[in-house]
Amino acid sequence: MQMRRWQMAVILAMITCASAQAERTVGLLHHGDASTEGYTLFSPMNGLNTFLVDHDGRAVHSWTHTRRPGHGFYLLEDGSLLRAAIAEGNSDFIAGGAGGQIERWSWDGNLEWSFRYSEEGSHKAHHDIAPLPNGNVLILAWEMRDEDACIAAGRDPSTLQEGELWPEH
Repeated sequence: MQMRRWQMAVILAMITCASAQAERTVGLLHHGDASTEGYTLFSPMNGLNTFLVDHDGRAVHSWTHTRRPGHGFYLLEDGSLLRAAIAEGNSDFIAGGAGGQIERWSWDGNLEWSFRYSEEGSHKAHHDIAPLPNGNVLILAWEMRDEDACIAAGRDPSTLQEGELWPEH
C-alpha cells in the first residue's frame, strides 16, 4: 500500500508538532514573537501544585501543597512562595474567591508558616493578598455585619440576605 504525498505531509507535521510539544511540560500551548520574556507562576484551581514555567512552557520549579489554591500567589525575592489557599470549614459564607488561608512555602517545598484568616460568622479572606516591603501581608477580606449593625449604619433591611451583609475590610 503506497502512501499519498499529502498523507506523508500530515504524518510529518504530527511528528514535528509532537516533538516541539514534548519540550513543553506544563501549561503552554503556543507563544509568538509578541510574547514577553520571563516566567509565569500559576496554580490550577482544582490541583495541589503551583508551577513556575519559563517562556517555552517548561516547568522551572513546582511546589506541592496540602490545600487547594486561593486566587493570589507571589514569588518572593528570596525564592519562597506566598499563596492564598482554601481554609477548611467555615461554610457559613460561600462566594467566589473565598479562601481564608495564607501560606508561605520555601523554595525547597517546606511550609514555613500558615495563617488562617477565616472564622465562622465573623470574617473570611478572599481573592488576593499582597506582600508588603516590611514582610507583612495585606489581606483582602469580608467581614460579617448582622442586621442590627446594618440598620444602625443606614442599610435598608429589605436589601439584606438572611439578615446579614459581608462588606470588604
